[in-house]
Amino acid sequence: MERPRRGRAGARTETVLPVRMRPRPLVCAGASRAGTRALFSVRKRLRRGGLLRRGVADGAPFGEADSFAAALRTALLERKTFFRYEERGAAFNRRSVEAVREQVLREVPEFDYLVERWTFRIVRGGDKSAVEVRIDYWETPEQRAFVARRVGEILAEIVTPEMDDYGRIAAVHDFIVATVDYDRTLRRFTAYDALRGKAVCHGYALLAFDMYRALGYEVRIISGGDHAWNLIRVGGNWYHVDTTFDDPTYDFQGHFTPEEKRRIAGEIRRDHLLQDDETMRRSGHVWDRNAFPSAPVPFPGP
Repeated sequence: MERPRRGRAGARTETVLPVRMRPRPLVCAGASRAGTRALFSVRKRLRRGGLLRRGVADGAPFGEADSFAAALRTALLERKTFFRYEERGAAFNRRSVEAVREQVLREVPEFDYLVERWTFRIVRGGDKSAVEVRIDYWETPEQRAFVARRVGEILAEIVTPEMDDYGRIAAVHDFIVATVDYDRTLRRFTAYDALRGKAVCHGYALLAFDMYRALGYEVRIISGGDHAWNLIRVGGNWYHVDTTFDDPTYDFQGHFTPEEKRRIAGEIRRDHLLQDDETMRRSGHVWDRNAFPSAPVPFPGP
């Protein structure tokens, strides 16, 4: 952190240098379904470096930190690259700002997959304190616009008004399974990459996240054991959806057309569509049960 200096109009600024979040893919090697997977965790990397601490640090009242957290959540949801939060009488410091970031990542883990890097600076002047935040995302604005456009076009083709919840959710699941191949180079992480045909597991999960959210569902990305998939809420209950595990070519190299995938699998598999916790546990999924909503029962059926 740089030494405090005088900014414009006598305001004292405190600049925090960039925290880079470039991932080194984590690889879990094993047999069959426990094959090569990739996942990056911004939070784990920052904790290893001692930059993040659980809870709101001393030096910022809870109400102040909570308001800044709401502003940060909104900025991330809207994919803003810059925002300024100002509050009269606030006492922001580096620890409190980083703790709020950690709080938001715990509440909305999807953000962990979207942000490559962020920088912030604290500006103090008179009785006011402000935090200015710049955010770099893994997807460029042009790529994000492409994803939004293609998601709308695809949903218009695969979802019909007469479909029920199961039909809509299965249509998205089947589209991703049929059109995305697992990236063995471990270099493609995003929904944009998935729409271009190849991605690792959280590229599958991010595309599912965007598509289910566009349909109006509450959806999460869940991760554990170096793997990522989705939780979706239907009728008050949460269910698991893992499009990576249901991809019949997940264990093979190369690119396959949807027709080739159906020929390999017979039909698109739905073994991990709208499943409960126990079914996912038996299939080898591991995760922190306290960090994500529980899914006690499988979906009642199509």
